[in-house]
Amino acid sequence: MSAITLVYRSHYAGPLSKSIHRLEGESLLGWFQQLWLKCLAVDSEDEAREIVDEAAGVYIYGFGSLGAAIVEQQLEPPETLDDLRRLLHKHLYVEGGPESVLLDEHTLQCHTNDDEIQLAYYFFDETFAAAHPERVAYLLQEDWRLPAEAADGPGAFKNTVVLDELLPDGGGDGWTFALLLTFYDGDSMDTQLGRFDGVRVLDLKEHLLGVRPHAAPRTTPWGYTYTKSWPLELRLLRSLIEADDLDLSPALRRVASYPLQHIGGLSHRELGLGDHAEAAATFAEAALHNGEPRKLSGDPSKSLVAVSDHLVQLCHHATRWAGYQQWFLFDDRWAAAHPDLAGSLLRYAHRWDVLS
Repeated sequence: MSAITLVYRSHYAGPLSKSIHRLEGESLLGWFQQLWLKCLAVDSEDEAREIVDEAAGVYIYGFGSLGAAIVEQQLEPPETLDDLRRLLHKHLYVEGGPESVLLDEHTLQCHTNDDEIQLAYYFFDETFAAAHPERVAYLLQEDWRLPAEAADGPGAFKNTVVLDELLPDGGGDGWTFALLLTFYDGDSMDTQLGRFDGVRVLDLKEHLLGVRPHAAPRTTPWGYTYTKSWPLELRLLRSLIEADDLDLSPALRRVASYPLQHIGGLSHRELGLGDHAEAAATFAEAALHNGEPRKLSGDPSKSLVAVSDHLVQLCHHATRWAGYQQWFLFDDRWAAAHPDLAGSLLRYAHRWDVLS
């Protein structure tokens, strides 16, 4: 019996916004064939939905619709992969068309939303996981705290994801990637990615304190011009650093106590672009409403921070209704020590169909 892994990418699901479930089946097709037979053995659509949830090991938004359709229409089990693909495209509820349900011999990827946030789920077998660790390593990461070990040198990590350069350059060795899995509306997988060149994590605090974010006008195809600079989250982090902080941990704790969900939902193109003192003052002012602190949408005591010489993590408890959002800052030495995890994490932050 082969092992099949199911990963449910949901912002409701803990500090890393995903849950991992181990299933058994001869193949992906075989697992669905067995699920089909179980559903056909009951008369109630509700029972079939429960069977689907039990088989998956987790309630997945919309996935139970397949069981209901099997019972309602007495659908014959799929005999081939093409049969399964056709049946999923027709009877599995997702917000989107066939492009939201991607199936091959070893993987199934689905993308949907619950009218509040985006969701995705992934099935893949042992064969695929062994062949593509650079795609599944982060999906299989169970502990919110990633390994902190780093290589002695930069190594030969090859990044395949395009990231905006976060200027000015640090002027030193190495680089630091910033992956911000943050959102302020229903586009909850529209993440922010960037790259600091010439600076590693160990020196990032001093770099942020000592520079002003580069800003330049950007004109859209329809003629609207706006200021393009660092992501809001990094401008906020910079503003919350204090000179006597030993590392980025205190500033990240201050981020967790800042009303970022409110600020992120407003026009903020110019916020925090001045020198450090100006940035701190403007963000402090933005945190007030009629002279009183704005209410937080999350619980700072539930936020999780981990800082090492080459890796920074914030699992920010951003909202009480949707839970956590993740920030990752890692440099070339960390990526060299964990190339599969770094590559998988970049794919995860860049696209929903991470197995493709």
